[in-house]
Amino acid sequence: MAAAVEKIKSERGQVDVLVNNAGFELAGAVEMIPAAQARRLFDTNFFGLARLTQLAVPGMREQGYGRIINVSSIFGRFAVPGEAYYAASKHAVAAFSEALGRELARFGVQVALIEPTAARTQLDANTVLVGHDTEGPYAGFYRELARWRAQTYGGPPRNIAGRLAVSADDVAKAITRAATSRRPRARYPVGALAHGLFMLRRWLPAPAFDAFVRRQFPAPPPGTT
Repeated sequence: MAAAVEKIKSERGQVDVLVNNAGFELAGAVEMIPAAQARRLFDTNFFGLARLTQLAVPGMREQGYGRIINVSSIFGRFAVPGEAYYAASKHAVAAFSEALGRELARFGVQVALIEPTAARTQLDANTVLVGHDTEGPYAGFYRELARWRAQTYGGPPRNIAGRLAVSADDVAKAITRAATSRRPRARYPVGALAHGLFMLRRWLPAPAFDAFVRRQFPAPPPGTT
């Protein structure tokens, strides 16, 4: 990270725009995920982002200009079963971005958060699924989780998340808007589903939103093993 920033500084001057996009998805029941794997997720999704930001900020601050664009997810605003650690990492990115934006505003450095819904990229193919087995208390849940992911990403989409999934180009366009707008927004939801979910989250009572999430995302069936 330090070498990359120094190379840009030596060739182009200070870093003007930083896009933090590195990340992977860790899926599975909380009980089944080893702490070491959760730490690895946070090392990539959050601490790597934070460290690279620290390296780029001094030059941006000195020149009085900069854009920091952090790629989060719809799961930076709410969480679903099987995505606890991934959602926690994206909640951390959202909080980090909010605080950072307020810290750096007086120096002319602006921070934007990109919030895509399900995206047709290599993220799903590279997902680390932990704790899957054919027996045990979560066996049925893991089957439902695999079915949901197949309906979303495998072949013709067969659920709402798949039908309303976005492309890498859609996300790139949002990043470009955040990088080039004179007054970038703090958050850029990407996709109709992201906008719809955030609107429901804002206006529905918590029990109603929870009921909607239960219908749309897999969860361990009550009273089963």
